[in-house]
This record gives sequence, C-alpha cells and structure tokens, in this order.
Amino acid sequence: MSELQLCEELGLPLEHMEPRIQRLLERELVRRQAVGPELLPGLALTERGIRIRNVLAEHWAELEEALLGDLKKKQRKRLSELLERFTALLRL
Repeated sequence: MSELQLCEELGLPLEHMEPRIQRLLERELVRRQAVGPELLPGLALTERGIRIRNVLAEHWAELEEALLGDLKKKQRKRLSELLERFTALLRL
C-alpha cells in the first residue's frame, strides 16, 4: 500500500503518519517498498508484522463473537449500520 493511500484510509496527513511509520519500521513490523506502476513510496508488512496482524485479527474475531454472539442477524446488521454512520461522522 502506498503511504498516501494509508494516510487517506486513516484520515491523517503524512506529517502525522511519519512518526508512526518510523516506529513501525524500528520495530521491524513494516518495510518500505515501492508500489504500483509509478513506484510510489509504500509500505509492506514484514513476516513479524504479518504474524502480529494474524494474532490480533484472531483476537478481534473472538471479541466480536463474544460481544455480538447473542444478537440476531437483523440486530447485528442494524448495529453495523449505526457504527458505520458513527465512524463517518467522526471523519467530518
């Protein structure tokens, strides 16, 4: 993913992202890598970063199931819609 794409996705300017990117680089969780046909500055997860992401994703799935497991399908959908709307409002 290019650094600009990451900034857009997170809604942060590059100058705010750079210190965070630097910490990830120092911890060997990401590496800099040119991306796309234009070879834009980008980032990719290292093997260590991939392992940590997978562990976090697994834990997140368990948390979601614990929190939402008792909700019916319609209730889950409604909650999801409300959270999406809330997140969109936070981005304004």
